Amino acid sequence: WQTLNNEGLERPANPTLFEYYRKATGAPIEDAVLVGGKPKLNACVYSLDPAYGAAFAGLADTGHATDYATYDRLIERLSTDHPHLVMASFSQVDQKAHTGVWSDYVDQMEIVDSLAVLTWNYLQSDPEYANQTTMFITADHGRHDDAHGGFQNHGDTCPGCQHVIFLALGPDIRAGFEIATLYTQRDVCTTVGHLLGFSTPRSNGLLMDDIFEPATTGVR
Repeated sequence: WQTLNNEGLERPANPTLFEYYRKATGAPIEDAVLVGGKPKLNACVYSLDPAYGAAFAGLADTGHATDYATYDRLIERLSTDHPHLVMASFSQVDQKAHTGVWSDYVDQMEIVDSLAVLTWNYLQSDPEYANQTTMFITADHGRHDDAHGGFQNHGDTCPGCQHVIFLALGPDIRAGFEIATLYTQRDVCTTVGHLLGFSTPRSNGLLMDDIFEPATTGVR
């Protein structure tokens, strides 16, 4: 874990997935892409680790005004460059929650749900991605439960803030299966590295091995 400035003014000390991937594979920057609404996420494409850093950065494509615009740019990147490692951040759910209007918050979640479905459908329609791509859907944080102020804000250790969604889709994923194991965001890094065949030596995350079909665990 590392506490970072929330305005994008500080880079992480440990390598990002983009750096791990590009250093291990020699892939060009267009092959490891971050698409999102908030420009402050640019701080996440490379770290201050001297063994990694800017030479192995991911490509930051941020500043898109709406989740629809983020989706359009995501599909453009997928169709043009066919990157192997992509992070897409949809920021309007957070923005709508901060307004305190429950109906707007729920409506935006439904919009992002639909964009996630469209993204998955696109991946299955593209021969370079179909039946060989894993997609994780998760969140950067939860939100306050009712006992700590409700959904409008976030940022402490209440159960609501610590509980985030996680859905995995892909050819090696156990379809229709709900796991009961407690995992954390750290474990996403290790698991993505496992899927794409590169090591994540500075990460102390766990491999989320029980999301995989038993026959494929430890193979890829």
